[in-house]
Amino acid sequence: MKVIIIGAVAAGTSAAAQIMRNDKEADVVIYEKDRDISYSACGFPYHIGGKVGFSDVVPRTPASFSEKYGVQVHSGHEVTKIDPAAKKVFGQTDEGNAFEDDYDELIMATGAQSMLPDLPGSDDARVFTLRTAEDTRAIMEYMEEKQPQNAVIVGTGFIGLEVLENLLERKIHVTVLNRSDKITPHLDADMAKHLEDLLRTRGVDLRKNTEIKAITKTAADTGEEQIPADLILFATGVRPNTKIAEEAGVALGDTGGIVVDDALRTNVEHIYACGDCAQLWSQLDKEPMYVPLGTSANKTGKIAGDVLTGGSMRFQGILGTSIFRLFDLTIGATGYTEKKAKDLGYDTEIICQKSLHRAGYFSGEPMEIKAVVDKKSRTLLGVQLIGTKGVDKRLDVLVTAIKNKMDGDALYNLDLSYAPPYNAVHDPVHYIGLKMRGLSS
Repeated sequence: MKVIIIGAVAAGTSAAAQIMRNDKEADVVIYEKDRDISYSACGFPYHIGGKVGFSDVVPRTPASFSEKYGVQVHSGHEVTKIDPAAKKVFGQTDEGNAFEDDYDELIMATGAQSMLPDLPGSDDARVFTLRTAEDTRAIMEYMEEKQPQNAVIVGTGFIGLEVLENLLERKIHVTVLNRSDKITPHLDADMAKHLEDLLRTRGVDLRKNTEIKAITKTAADTGEEQIPADLILFATGVRPNTKIAEEAGVALGDTGGIVVDDALRTNVEHIYACGDCAQLWSQLDKEPMYVPLGTSANKTGKIAGDVLTGGSMRFQGILGTSIFRLFDLTIGATGYTEKKAKDLGYDTEIICQKSLHRAGYFSGEPMEIKAVVDKKSRTLLGVQLIGTKGVDKRLDVLVTAIKNKMDGDALYNLDLSYAPPYNAVHDPVHYIGLKMRGLSS
């Protein structure tokens, strides 16, 4: 069996590795348009801040990956066309040479691309996005050469806020622009307010309801003022790379991602899709979701590789679980926000719980949890958590509760660990369970 994989970051390399684990006789060929493969994009903000080295976030080369797994890796090779009838791919190398290859099975792992608005001056050398290893390399080279003093970050998602913190640690003044009144798309307004307050107490120049209209030689022009900018980062989200798939007849969903089933199959025979180019679905209700995260990219890649080699693994959907750090706070979220649940037609009740992450006499620190509960099923639809310590543990417990549709009794009866250095005798999760039990029927 010959498998061609288009894309060699998280999903593509995960698929290749799983195929070779299951079938050492498989012929696997990977085509990647960039020179870097199998990197940790989530670590890029911390490389920018000097906390980790480039080799930490880009630990593998095409040669080392090929040697370890016994696959062919062609970096600098962009696939530009798929012919499903002939089962062939066509493309061009970064040196301008044409190539073609045939396959028995094809995996689309083409990822996503940053959204960069078409503005006057957006092609300036001071303007960046942060998605690929090449993006990171370019930002680091620019900062070393130009030593910027004033940066503008557009967007308040994970990447924007993580880069913000790391630029501040480099003593660069940062102005953050957000097009709407609420920052951070993964949180409801009441929880996002905590982050807004934190940013202001840290001296961050946060401008809400503000967009860049043009980029001049020295500033970001909002139409009302010129904000000095030696470096401008657009962190306004991504869109799936689906052009060649769509041209080959592969169906796209409402989110713009490639539609797949639980075996990661597309509507075109012998073509699979995984990672950030694929549309996934909610574990709550099968609602289509496009939430490009490293966790689901690695997972869907591994499952696609297993399916192709006759394995029994199947994908079960996502909750969009995410976590990030901002200064001394950890912010986590999973499932639906209150707003999203209402938009989808759920009748909800809201639980807000403030607790210490461990015993008070062991310097327990405050944590706030917002839980969105479905009135009909009496189960959780989503949670948002903010605190300085212990957020990751409670988030993952509550993810498990949502996945398994646990009600308040089940949540309260979880036999969670307890010792004063680690927890309180009633965990914050237990209090959520108790409050769920007490909701009106």
